[in-house]
Order: sequence, then structure tokens, then C-alpha cells
Amino acid sequence: MDDPESLDILFADVGAARDQHRSPFKFLDAYGVGDRSLFFGRDNEIRDLYARFYRSRVLLVYGESGTGKTSLIECGLRSEIPAEEALFVTVRTAQDPFEAVRRALQRVLGNALERDLDALLRAVIEQKNKILVLVFDQFEEFFLFQPASVRQAFARTVQGWLEQEGNCRLVIGLREEYLARASELEPYWPGLFHNRLWIRHLARSDAEAAIVGPCEVCGVALEQGLVPHILTDLSGGGSEVELPIFQVVFDSLYRKALLETPEHPRLTLDAYRELGQIQTILGRFLEERVQSYGEGSELARQILKALVTAEGTRQFGNRQNIAIRARQFGPELSDAQVDESLQRLIGDRLVREDPDQHWYELRHDALARQIRQWMSGLEQDLVDLRQTLENRLLEYQRHGRLLETDLLATLPPFENRLALRGELAELVEFSKRRARQHKRLRFLAVATVFTVVMAFGVFSFVQWQEAKRQKVQAEANFRRANEAVDHFFTQVSESTLLNQRGSEPLRRQLLEKALNFYQDLANQRAEDPQMRAELAAATFRTAKIRNLLGDHRQAEAAYRQAIADFAVLARDHPEIPEHQSYLARSYNNLGLLLGDGGDAAAARTAYQNALDLLERLARDHPEVPAYQSRRALSEHNLGILLSDGGDAAGARAAYQNALDLQERLVRNHPGVPEYQNNLAMSYSSLGVLLSDSGDAAAARVAYQKALDLRERLARDHPEVVEYQHKLAMSYNNLGLLLNESGDAKAARAAYQKALDLQEGLTRDHPEVPEYRSYLAESYNNLGILLGGRGGDSAEARVPILKAAGIFARLTREFPQQVAYRAGWARAEGNLAWIELIARQPREAIASASRGLEADPQQLWIRINLAHGYLFDNHTAQALAIYTENKDKKLPEGKTFAEAVLSDFKVFRARGLQHRDMARIERLLREISDHGHDGSS
Repeated sequence: MDDPESLDILFADVGAARDQHRSPFKFLDAYGVGDRSLFFGRDNEIRDLYARFYRSRVLLVYGESGTGKTSLIECGLRSEIPAEEALFVTVRTAQDPFEAVRRALQRVLGNALERDLDALLRAVIEQKNKILVLVFDQFEEFFLFQPASVRQAFARTVQGWLEQEGNCRLVIGLREEYLARASELEPYWPGLFHNRLWIRHLARSDAEAAIVGPCEVCGVALEQGLVPHILTDLSGGGSEVELPIFQVVFDSLYRKALLETPEHPRLTLDAYRELGQIQTILGRFLEERVQSYGEGSELARQILKALVTAEGTRQFGNRQNIAIRARQFGPELSDAQVDESLQRLIGDRLVREDPDQHWYELRHDALARQIRQWMSGLEQDLVDLRQTLENRLLEYQRHGRLLETDLLATLPPFENRLALRGELAELVEFSKRRARQHKRLRFLAVATVFTVVMAFGVFSFVQWQEAKRQKVQAEANFRRANEAVDHFFTQVSESTLLNQRGSEPLRRQLLEKALNFYQDLANQRAEDPQMRAELAAATFRTAKIRNLLGDHRQAEAAYRQAIADFAVLARDHPEIPEHQSYLARSYNNLGLLLGDGGDAAAARTAYQNALDLLERLARDHPEVPAYQSRRALSEHNLGILLSDGGDAAGARAAYQNALDLQERLVRNHPGVPEYQNNLAMSYSSLGVLLSDSGDAAAARVAYQKALDLRERLARDHPEVVEYQHKLAMSYNNLGLLLNESGDAKAARAAYQKALDLQEGLTRDHPEVPEYRSYLAESYNNLGILLGGRGGDSAEARVPILKAAGIFARLTREFPQQVAYRAGWARAEGNLAWIELIARQPREAIASASRGLEADPQQLWIRINLAHGYLFDNHTAQALAIYTENKDKKLPEGKTFAEAVLSDFKVFRARGLQHRDMARIERLLREISDHGHDGSS
């Protein structure tokens, strides 16, 4: 490991080597569709990508930098989709995203016709007669380089393509730390997060395949023991390997082997040991290449720094703006110097060129991270400030917004180094001219600068610069951490498995980790409006987590604090609709919390506040359908609150308001399944209300509309399991209504459809206990139907036995879950009634006993137990139960004695008699004619 050989030798003669041999490794380049024969170790991810490609029109592929997202899309996915079926068009959005899409589509058509972008997209789809797949690669650039106004406009345009062009799809490659930023697109691209794939670093077993497979294809020999030895070093004893270092190491070994034995290259352990410290190989290679340029090394450093963002990622540049950016890192460069240096960097595979547009960029973000370490604190501030100005230039060109005085005030210490030219310089000058028109502001600015300079002097001014740099860096670190925890919280709160009963301990542990972070943020204070908004959002998320954890009192306090914070932000910055949107969401969630806690009046006030805000947002921003959707959900929540409080008329009006909004959303956005799902939910809730009000005919109409929507969703989106689950629930609800209406045949058909769906869900997803629970409920309801009104008790016994068995297993697996234990008790109590009708009193006693063991508080099951003792001629035991409980009230309002007397009438109607029934009737008081059928 001493005196490692210079890495320059290993990377020499790149072009000649490629002419003679095909390299099994890609260095820092992504794999393309032509590299499929060399692309090993990602079979599972490719299968997942292929399956998800057909699930939805938007596919999000995210992961850390260096996990190989681009290769998986461009090589893995594209190789699986037949070329005659789909046309993949890759677009980078670092520059003007509209123009980037236009250029890409014009290249497809082979002409440079100037036409409307929508028409151009339709022309590509029609002429190629294929699915058009727009691949937004490196999509974090969209958030780094585009201002909010451009992002919103582009998102709205793409929304139109997705809704109107049936053969248009999106595949998005995104670094995972920007996942939270992508949430701003969800109002325009609903379902964005529903069809996503997380790409991780290569597992060791997959990394081995990624080495051995390409070497076999290219005829490269591997010394025994080399691969596991290197993978142990690369993984640091862990289970994953970082791809950039992996590729650099093996590309280095291959080049060395090619120099020594070009006809039969062999990678050896000795050659590996000569490389030196592996984890620093990329940084050493970069440093050695730059040093090899001699007098041109500092010039190369300037240019490389000009290709790095403030966040340490790569960025595009043409010759002109690279020269301008490089000026802030050193002396001014001539065009010839820039050209010469770029060509050397391209030859050394550090930089790549877009041959059509003549844009340049680093080959990988791994290089950007190394180069950013070269920058001083001042240089990092310069990069950050220039990036801000370039973003604001785009916003100025679209909306005419000049720079604020606060931003202008930060420029003077940096202007000489920034060397602003052209449009950027004009924007700054126009903004300064506008600021000078406000004499009072100018006076305050001059006075402030004079005070600072005279009071603190040059030394204090330098310290102020350093403090400012540290503040900027601290805020950047804060936002990165906040985005990471947002992503973590989203994953935990939305996870299907973690939301199932039995996973609460793990889920609680994970949520508490997120809670600690958000609480720390919420306790901070900031003057900057954006930071204040971030902290208010942290308070909002704290409330959500508190509620999820069952800490309802603290959740309420956090929601009220979020409301107070966002109310101030909305008042001070009415031009930012997100503040009002967050305020409405806080009120809505507070209403849910208060309603569940029994404070209906306060909940109603909270909902009304949310609705007032959302109505104004929807009116002022009709182009954002999410505001209308949230308004409809608040109306729906208000309807549930009013229904639970007995205000049927008010509930019906609220549901109708929700339905009107959701019908319009579905009509205007037919390609958004979320809107159809919400509409189905509102129809289902209305059906429950109408059924409880005794309007069975209207309830059936509402249930049928919900069914129609959910059948379409389940058919069009078979990959979304939740749609099948809700469809089964709709069939079950319809079955209950039809049974109560006396249409046993139709009710049985509805229950059977629910069971068919739920059997499939349980079979395909055994890890989700909730699906088994709903299956058991449907079996229980079918059994009640079959055993009622003179039905066949033998036939009824079968589904209820199944229900009891499922609930019993769930209770054993999840002993702390009250719902499963209650379901078991309910099924056993219903089975006891069926056994009584079947003249099997001992089986009735056994079933009722098991039911009471599961839930001793169920009085109706105790009635069935007493009936069992009576018909098994244990009259004393039966009489003791009858008389001991005779005055107790059942949930439906009857006394125990009234229910017993009603059951005796049913028994006589069924031909069941016992000699002591008349005597027991005389002993029981408060005889009532109201019926009780023994089931629940």
C-alpha cells in the first residue's frame, strides 16, 4: 500500500483502449439502452420498474446520489419496454424546461418547426403512434434552478398533457433529499407519490454480479478472491456498496490490466493494492489530473468550480457562462483558455459535452462533491448568490419581478467577484434604479451602511460577512435536514404495513424520532419569513404525529399553535397562498381531532374556518385543483360531524356541497384517480346517512354511485390495492342495506362480491391483518342473512364459523387489539343463535361461552347463553342469568328482559318450545313487543 502508482497512468490513452476493447465498466457514465448486456446486479429493481411503468402514468424513481437511477431508467427500464410500443424522450430541466422539452421533441420529428408546444407533443404521439414517455432525469435540477413561478407553470402544462393525451407518461429520476420538494407538484400531478420506487446502493451480492457478469461478457479474467476482497473494503463491513467508487476502482484495474496484457486483461489483487486508499480514490484521481496540467491547473480548477452548484451538485454551462462564473474564482479567462481547458477535461472524462446544444457538465455528482471541497467559504457564498440571481432572472423574464431591497443590500461586498454581465447585470441595475426611487428606503439603507462601517470598522465588517456565510450555511443545513425528515415521516405515516395492527410499537418508535426533530424545530424562532414558514410547518407536522401517537391533548395544542403561526404569515404575506393553505389544513385537522374528542361545537367552528379559507383560495386560484379538493374534504368531514350529532339535514347539505365540488373535479380532471376515490367516499357516506334516516331507495342510489366509481378505479388501477379493498367495503355496505330492505337475494349477491374481492386480498397480502378482519366481517354478515327470517341454519353456520375462526386467529396474533377480540365475540354470539335455531343447545352454550370469554361485556351474547341452558334443560342456570340481568339495558335501548321475551316469540314462530318458557315469561317484568333476533 506504500508509494501507490500514479492514477494518471491508469487513465491514460482512454481513446486507444476503447478502440481495441470494450470496457466492462462505465467509470462515471450512466448505462444506456445499448449497454444492456453489461448491466448486471439490478434484476429485481428492473422487474419492479417494469411493473410500476404500467401501473400509472407517472413513475417516480428516487434514491441517493450515486445509486444508479439514470442507468436503471435508461438501460434497465428502456430495454424491457418494446421499442415499437413506447418512445422514450429524456429531458433535463436545469435550463428552461419548456424549451428543453421543445428541443427534445423537435429532434424526434427531425425538423425545427416552430409550433405550439402542446401541438408539438400531439404531433410526436400521432406520427410515431407510440406511447410518449418523457423522462425527467436529474429532476432535482428543476427545484435547484427554476423559480417557483416557472415550476408552477411547467407543472400545470404537464398536467394538461397527462389529462388530455392518453399516450403520454412521465418517468422522473430524483435524488431522495429532494423528495419533499416534489410535494409541491402533487396538486398538479395527483398520485405522484403513489407509484414510486426507492433505489438503494448495490447490495454486496448484487455488486458481485455487477463485476463478474460484465467481465465474462468482455473476456476479462478476475483473480480468485479479488472480488470479495474489494467488496469488503468498499462496503466498510456493511451490506451496501457505493456505485461511483465501485466503478472508478474497477475501471482503474481494467485500464491497468489493459496496459500490461492488452490481449488477455486480468484484474489482480496486486494491482488493486497498488491503488492505495480506496475510499479516497476519486478525490486523488481528480487532484492528480488537475495537477498534471501544470500551469493550467488553476485555470482548470476555476472551470470545474464553475460547474458546481451551491448544494454540491453538477450544473450545466456553455462556454460563455462558464467563463463568467469562473471569474468569481480567479482571473478573467479568454475564450481560447476556456476551450482548451474544457477539451482537456472532456478527454480525461471529468466533463461531458452535449453535442447539440454545446452545454458542458461534470460527469457525476460524485465529482461535484469533491470539487466543492476546494471552495473557500467566500466562494461558496458567491456560488449561492449567483445561483439565486440566475433563478430570479428567470422569474423577472416571466413576470417582471425585480429584486427586493434586502437582496440588493447583500450584493455590494460580492459584486466585484461576481462580475455580473449581460441580462444579470441589467436586472441588478434595473432593480437598483427602482429602489432609488424610494427615497426613504434609500436613506435607511445608506444610514444603516454608514452606521455599520463607522461603528464596527473593517474588521467587524469582515466578521459580519463570515457570520452571514455561517447563517446561510446553517439555513441550508436546516432545510436539508427538514426535507430528509419530511421524507422519513411521509414514509412512516403512509406505510401500509406500519399502519396495520400489530406494527404499532415499531411505528410509534419511528414516529417519535420524527417528532423529536419537529419539536426542536418548532421551538426555534426566526425573523426570515421563509424560515418562519418552515418552523410553522414543523409545528403542523408535530401535531399530526402527536395525533397519530394518540397524544390528542398535545396534538390539539400543536394544531392551535400552527394556526396562530400561519395566521400571522397569511396576514403578513397574503401573496403567498401556501400560508393560507396550511392554515386551512390546520383548521381541518383540528376539527377532526375535536370531533373525535366529543367537542362538536368547537369542531364545527374549526371546519367552518377551514372552509372559509379554502373557498377564497379556490376562487382566487382556480388553476390549483388541490384547493377545491381540500374544500370538498372539509365539507365531507363536516357532514360526518353533523351526522354523528343527529343533524341529518345539515349533514346531507354538507355532503351535497362536497359532491358538487368533487363531481366538477372528476369531470374536469378525468385522469386523476384521487378525485374519483374521494367522490366515491362522499357518496358512500351519504348512503350511510340516508340508510340511517330510513330512506333506503335514496341510500341505494348513493351506494350504487360509489360502487360504479370504485369498480372503475379497481379496473383501471389494479396495482392500487386500496381501491379493491374499498370496492369490497362498498359491496358489503350495499349487502347490509339490501338485507334490511328485505331483498335477501340481492344482498347475498352483494356479500358474495365482497367476499370474492376480500379472499383475493387476503391471499395476496397475508401480511395485512386488516384485510382478514374485513373478510371475517363479510362472512359474519352473510351468515346473519342466511340464518334470518326462516333461513337455513346449517347453511348459515358455514360462513359464521369462518368468521369466528379468522377473528380467533387475529386475536391470538394481536392480543392487544380490542377490535379483533370484539369481532371474535360477535361471530361466536351469532353462531350461538344459529345453533339455537338448529336445535343444538350444547353447541350454542359452547359458542356463547367463547364469545363471552372474548368480550364479557356483551349482554346479548349472555342472553343466547341463557337460552342454550334453557333448551339443554339446565333451567336453574338459565333462570339465574335471566333474573340477574333482567333490568340491564342493551345498546339498542331494550332491557335484557324485553329482549328475552322477544326471542321467545321468535322461538315459537320457529317451532321451538320448552315447558318452562311460560313460567319464565311470568317472572320477567316490563314485557315489550319489540323484537330482538339474537344477532348483531
